[in-house]
Amino acid sequence: MIQFRFFFFVLGGIFIFTQMAQATTSQQELTALKEQLKLLMQRIETLEKNQKASQGGLSEPQKPIAKVSDLPKPPVPLQVVSGNNKVQLALSGQVNRFVSFDDNGKNSQVSHKDNSFSSTRLNFTGRGALNDETTVSGVVEVEIRSDPSLTRDIGTASDASSSVFLRERRLEAIFDHKRYGKLWLGQGPMASDSTSEVDYSGTDVITSGSEIQDQAGGVKFFNKRTKQKDARTIATVYDNYGQGFRQDRVRYDTPNFKGFVFGASHATRDIVDASLKYAGEVGKTKFGAAVAVAKNPFSGSTRKGWEQYNGSASVLFQNGISFMGAVGQRKFKDKGRDPGKYWYGKVGYQFNYFEIGKTAFAIDYAWSKAIADDTSFTLADFKVINTERFNSYGLVAVQSLDSVATEVYAAARTHQLKRRGDWFHKILSFVAGVRVKF
Repeated sequence: MIQFRFFFFVLGGIFIFTQMAQATTSQQELTALKEQLKLLMQRIETLEKNQKASQGGLSEPQKPIAKVSDLPKPPVPLQVVSGNNKVQLALSGQVNRFVSFDDNGKNSQVSHKDNSFSSTRLNFTGRGALNDETTVSGVVEVEIRSDPSLTRDIGTASDASSSVFLRERRLEAIFDHKRYGKLWLGQGPMASDSTSEVDYSGTDVITSGSEIQDQAGGVKFFNKRTKQKDARTIATVYDNYGQGFRQDRVRYDTPNFKGFVFGASHATRDIVDASLKYAGEVGKTKFGAAVAVAKNPFSGSTRKGWEQYNGSASVLFQNGISFMGAVGQRKFKDKGRDPGKYWYGKVGYQFNYFEIGKTAFAIDYAWSKAIADDTSFTLADFKVINTERFNSYGLVAVQSLDSVATEVYAAARTHQLKRRGDWFHKILSFVAGVRVKF
């Protein structure tokens, strides 16, 4: 700025000298020139002050970070652009992985698995408004499972990259009307899906309601009598009759009426179901419940199908304590086959002690009878299955990291199978993992 000052001084001096040299220059013109020079000097001083202020701001030390809220906020994310400008496109998904230690009483193994409770997946949803009351959506959701916990046994090798592929979860069109309800067409959840999993414990990332079999579902029981692995896995001797029930179907749900929603659906091979769900609050106490009935008339070329009844309920009090329960029964039409039954209970506690997010703990118990099923089973198999009993105890902990849409979790669980004439070692399973949503 010193150079600018000197330049303007010289320029102004030359200009004044030239004007004074002229014989015709009047005193009034000289006065006007002096005023212009004064105004020019004031502008130069203003520029110098602004430059000093700018330099001072750049050199000012950054404020130290003392807590999470001091961290800089991420910029607003870019929107996903649809190929059709009439539809709003949303992209979402998650990665959910854990490390597990499993012990069947004879062998043990540390494994790295995809969490089958809530698998790694991608979701594309396009939505457009037909009018003020009606929206039309299209959903494509796939999962990418490498070593899924539901099927991985002790001693098995990890999935080769060539065997990991996209699996369908939802491929559907949805018409949603504010007054007339919602119509679903395509591959997706039936009306009875998740009716055994109404759960306010905050631990669904590793125990989704009464769905406890996915933690180590592929591990086989070790038979003490035969000294070898049995055909039964955890996932074959326990089922909560309400999870993962997705089909190619048509489904209808009524509008929400004071917390109640009724739904019904029909799938290929004449599978039908219906459900009634409720969610509401009394004061600061949260309550939810669901009941469902389903029927499958063709469960195999030599099988006669089944009818199923199930339900669940959960309550969350203001102090963070929650209770959850579920029960279900599947009546088989095959001669000599007893009904499959289960019941489940959970007690949870959640609190916000840490600034990073909610902390949740839960303990649970599951029991089942005569659950194992396969389309190839015969009367001889039924006589064995009818004597099978299973139970499981679990302890879980989940810590939310709200600022990064992440949950870290750990769980420990025991599994016990009993059968007339056979004795089995307990299966112990310990896992620790993380789910990152995006």
